[in-house]
Amino acid sequence: MLWWLSTWSSAIPAAILAVLMRRVSARITGDNQAGLVAATTMTFTTLLFPFANLLFGHMLAACLVYAAWVVADGGTDTPETISPGRLAWAGGLAGLAVLVEYTAAIVVIALAIQLLITNARNSWGYILGGLPCLVLLGLYNWVAWGSPFSFSYSNSGTFANHHAKGLFGIQWPNPGLTLQVLVGERGLFLMTPICLAGFFGLFLLVQTFQSRRTAVFSLVVFIAFVCVQGGWSSATAGASPGARYVVPALPFLAIGVAQFWRWSWLSTVIFAALGAIPMFAAVMTNPLAQPTQPWATAFWIQRIMNGNMAWTLFHGYMADWLVMVATWIIATALLALAWTFSPTTAYE
Repeated sequence: MLWWLSTWSSAIPAAILAVLMRRVSARITGDNQAGLVAATTMTFTTLLFPFANLLFGHMLAACLVYAAWVVADGGTDTPETISPGRLAWAGGLAGLAVLVEYTAAIVVIALAIQLLITNARNSWGYILGGLPCLVLLGLYNWVAWGSPFSFSYSNSGTFANHHAKGLFGIQWPNPGLTLQVLVGERGLFLMTPICLAGFFGLFLLVQTFQSRRTAVFSLVVFIAFVCVQGGWSSATAGASPGARYVVPALPFLAIGVAQFWRWSWLSTVIFAALGAIPMFAAVMTNPLAQPTQPWATAFWIQRIMNGNMAWTLFHGYMADWLVMVATWIIATALLALAWTFSPTTAYE
């Protein structure tokens, strides 16, 4: 029962995140179907999918930090009109994201800088909203470790091996390791090429006047998280289907995917299909492929061929593969309905 509840603790944020990605992508591109494509492909053909089924903080942090950005900005054409009260809500969400995962501070700081540029008069609301979380973090550190400035990483059992160097283990990006994060065996652009489509789509948006600020912000966030993973001790941070520390930045690629869809729908379909194969195989078997495996996709496909499927609530009552097939059929039907009733032009 506890395992089942812990799984939903990641699945619920994933569902909320999908709704937010669709809404923002549709508003930016003015195309509801492009928003639906962006939300669907980012949810099911990137690392967001396997981590929606795992007890990690990455998905919850992604949901909170993306929601904070949506509340504080979200690509609106008039950011200067957002009230201090609304910014306080954004600050609270941003603070919660940092409590879940420290690297979320990248988005928190980037958003603070953007607010000082676009809405300096009301930006104090954002800071005020985040203060309670900062106080809570200090109290937690004090109770747990004896000092408000003593963090959990400093008291980790793997501190000497992973966290002692740099900032809690994060150093200046290693060029070779950063390249692996993007195009390595489990690289974001190689294993989940829809991320490459989103990255390219953001550059397309930079060329448009109205969406330039949003696209630049999204690019900065994504590149910053890639650099964090590139400054870590490995390109995947352990047994993972990919660069897991980049997961909180993936939703910011959604608007790029929506724009890329409008630029080339066929390429989008191909990229999404190529990413769906390893991500679905990972979820159906074991997403946490060990680093000793030379090719993660081959590892997952081999497990499928051997019948080593992931356990579900129906394990023992019906064949595991039948549960998986039924799940994909239902999901496909729901997506088809969503596409059918999705108008072409986005609602304002």
